[in-house]
Amino acid sequence: MTVRTPGVFDAPVEIVKAIMDTAARDKKSTAATLMHVCRTTRQWATPILYESVELDNRSSVQFERMLGMPSSPRLASSVKTLRARCLPSVDLLSCHCSEVEAISLYNYDVPKLHRLVLPSLAHVTVAGSLRYSHFTTSMYGLAKVTHLRFANDVPRLSEDFIQAVPKLTHFSCCYLPGKKSRHEAEGLERCLRIVLEAPALRMAVICARTPHASADALACALGSCASDPRVVIAPPVEARDATENLSPTYDRLWKLGERKVMQAELR
Repeated sequence: MTVRTPGVFDAPVEIVKAIMDTAARDKKSTAATLMHVCRTTRQWATPILYESVELDNRSSVQFERMLGMPSSPRLASSVKTLRARCLPSVDLLSCHCSEVEAISLYNYDVPKLHRLVLPSLAHVTVAGSLRYSHFTTSMYGLAKVTHLRFANDVPRLSEDFIQAVPKLTHFSCCYLPGKKSRHEAEGLERCLRIVLEAPALRMAVICARTPHASADALACALGSCASDPRVVIAPPVEARDATENLSPTYDRLWKLGERKVMQAELR
């Protein structure tokens, strides 16, 4: 008589699923492997595999093709976080990826924010120089955004821009004092003055990539906004890897901001 050794699939299905979910979320390669084990694990792993999507020029085209496939609704609805070096078709994203909560894009894709409509979008990160990018009240895709971050520069905002982000609570931009012209230095104060008008704003984190000698230049650039307790000066949070700095959520930065705001309020 052969005695069969109990395997993982002999455990209650809830426990097996919990184990598989944890393993799949820990490594994308594990999720990809589970896709080929059986139909059940494929159903479990699919939404996890597509939960966070990173796109470059080539994969962006492939992603657009995927959105046109019959299985598109099920796969696209699994996407929660999108990090794109090349943003796919705005119309396809708006139509199929309604569950996207966080997105990062580069400066050359900023104009697409005028047409991008994602009802669950709350976190937006914009990377690259913003010298030629302008942010206006017609960017309807930002209507439900609560966290807005500019990873490498100070944005050029229209005076009424805050109408485009009525739910904004967290704002961040990057400033390099000592390497900017007087006009650009004045741009930081103007940007903050506009952002601080947001009724729900909790913090405006300024990541100052600067040597200590430029501290006075930063204080000058902040102008009258320096006294607002919601304005937080923070060193850049060192990324664990090359891609983390462009994470659409970037929780470590916001946690640092929360601590500094609390410290300012207790003074």
